Amino acid sequence: MSSPASGRKGIHRIALMLVALLFLVTAASPALAAERQVETDTSTITTRTVVVPAPAVAELPDGTLRGVTSVLEVTVRNGTGDVFMDTRPLAQLDMQGSARLAAATAASIAGVPFDQHDHFVTMRAAAPIVGGPSAGGTMAVAFTALLAGWPLRDDVLMTGMINPDGTIGPVGGILEKAEAAHEAGASLFLVPEGQAIVVRQVHEVHEEGGFQEVRTRQEEVDVRQYAADKWDLEVREVADVQAAVENFTGVRIVRETPKGDLDHPLFEEVMGEASRDQLRDARAELARVETELDAAGLAEAGRPQTEESLRGLLDRVRTRLDRADAAVGEKGFYTASSLVFQSRIDLRKADIVLRAFAADDQSTFLIGFRDTLEAELEEARKEAADTTPQTVTGLEAVGAAQVRVMEAKDLLAAADGALEAGDVPDAIDRLAFAEERRRSVVWWLGLAEELDEIGAGATLEAPPDRLARDTLTAALQAVGYAEVLIGQTGAGTLSSALLAEAGQDLESALEAGRLGLQVGSMYLSLEAQVGAHAALSLVGSDALLADRVERSRDRALLEIERSRGAGVEPVLAVSYVDFASSLVDSSPVDALVLYGFAATVARTSTLLTGVGPCGLSGDCGAQVVLPENEPEPLWSGPEAAVVAVGMIAFVGGATAGVLAVRGRDADRTTQHDSHSATGPVVRPLRPRRMVALPEGRHHNGAATQRTHQGAILAGRRARP
Repeated sequence: MSSPASGRKGIHRIALMLVALLFLVTAASPALAAERQVETDTSTITTRTVVVPAPAVAELPDGTLRGVTSVLEVTVRNGTGDVFMDTRPLAQLDMQGSARLAAATAASIAGVPFDQHDHFVTMRAAAPIVGGPSAGGTMAVAFTALLAGWPLRDDVLMTGMINPDGTIGPVGGILEKAEAAHEAGASLFLVPEGQAIVVRQVHEVHEEGGFQEVRTRQEEVDVRQYAADKWDLEVREVADVQAAVENFTGVRIVRETPKGDLDHPLFEEVMGEASRDQLRDARAELARVETELDAAGLAEAGRPQTEESLRGLLDRVRTRLDRADAAVGEKGFYTASSLVFQSRIDLRKADIVLRAFAADDQSTFLIGFRDTLEAELEEARKEAADTTPQTVTGLEAVGAAQVRVMEAKDLLAAADGALEAGDVPDAIDRLAFAEERRRSVVWWLGLAEELDEIGAGATLEAPPDRLARDTLTAALQAVGYAEVLIGQTGAGTLSSALLAEAGQDLESALEAGRLGLQVGSMYLSLEAQVGAHAALSLVGSDALLADRVERSRDRALLEIERSRGAGVEPVLAVSYVDFASSLVDSSPVDALVLYGFAATVARTSTLLTGVGPCGLSGDCGAQVVLPENEPEPLWSGPEAAVVAVGMIAFVGGATAGVLAVRGRDADRTTQHDSHSATGPVVRPLRPRRMVALPEGRHHNGAATQRTHQGAILAGRRARP
């Protein structure tokens, strides 16, 4: 228990912080006007600024968590697309990634090329902010209002992180932030879709036999009802930034609807031919393996179960190839390639088993196969690292190849672990998978060369170095934030599996950068973001899953259309939409992730053209219908400093007051913005001992139902 002296010191620290913050706001007040212009010798600099409150969760000096209202000063001026972020006190998570995502999303909604403005965000709070990304949605709304010239209501506050596809992602501390919104004078509080109902922990003290026991239980709280009854505050869910902007401005945004047509001559030419070639080669490989199995005489050699298992495996391959043939007929080229890829893994597994049985020493053969694979994979890595694409579409193919280098390395490491443990069947499964993954690296590099030769789309003006760095920063933020929230909410198996995959993608992204695979690092970072956001989206009601999948598909289609408008044929994005569509009924979570990744890949390709997110026309902005009575601008004019100072003083009083009532929040939800580190990188292990192949255990298909890290999701594993 803290002493009175320490309590007084805590109050003193808060008072000093408030005075400093008050001074900052007052000093900045001349810059709070809606717009100002500065003439220079060569140009006119036009600056627009708005100050908006943003609910957050702060940690007080005694460790108490409290909902507070931080202050965001958001500015845009003509520039070159830079984004600057400053927070005082520092937030636990870097907010630079959120600021850049918010600025890019706002440019898209407002129909303004991103690289025509510089963007500035200053965040001030009365106490250290726990977390940080939950202000991303508010930043996006503020940037949109500045770029489009729309006034903001002064009685609306919101919380929610910004996702790469423009959706509003889940956050923690909803109840604390709702109270902060009420104390700031809001009548409407916007929360991410699916978070109007939260789970909080209630701590109860029980006395028995002279002892006290603190028991914790969880209870669901309908934040809409709770806030309405307690504070007369309306709580409303919003799915994306556009919905938030509508609530803040009264502007009705007429949303784009996708045409829904993925057909494109270039895509059909490239991927159609590729899938047909893959199917033809796989059928030839099937015939070869069947011939070798007939000649092996396993049953006569005392291995009848192994022969039966292999024949069952080849029957499944034949069925899968028939499905691939049908998919080609329906122009599902990537789906067909996926089915062929899965078949090739099984064929490779059968081939390894037959060759191992034919070898004089099985251990020597398997170790030799593993070492050859490692050497060939290193050659593929060097080729992937040295390949410089000429077009944006070619860059997608190079990125896919580099991502698959990292997947093959992880599979090889997992095979080493199985070999060391003496689990030969599992080692064969993983070696077969790793070999086919290595072959897919070579295939994607060949496709990149073909795409560049035929001039498939816009020329790549410069390496995506800055975008890659920003993407990695955003991925670190997204995964760290998701780890905390999912850990606190006790999310289910699917959320945990998705988050585990996202963490592995993040580690692979970091490792890919160290190996010189910069494009692959960028795409792995995008996958980590999408996976983390998908994991968080599943924390809400399962009833929302079907709607989320459908909206995710629509966003992917829109981004593909915009990318084509910018002169790019986004082969990778179109491929993932094709594949996701085949999984909607059987595996909607996989479909959700693949649609999300398709949208981010297409959007990234559009940005890499250098013409901004709106394509060559510069027109992807919303069609708007202004309200009859436009609201007064929020914090725009000479009165802004007075209002902002009043708000800070009010929040400061509330924050200082909480020190006198410590412990009253014991029944509050434990959700809040925070951070946690990701797991270790998987390192290759050299095999130490080997055992003979056991009879009949290799080929029941069970091993191919696992990824190399044991996650339960199927979509990632099946990508060619």
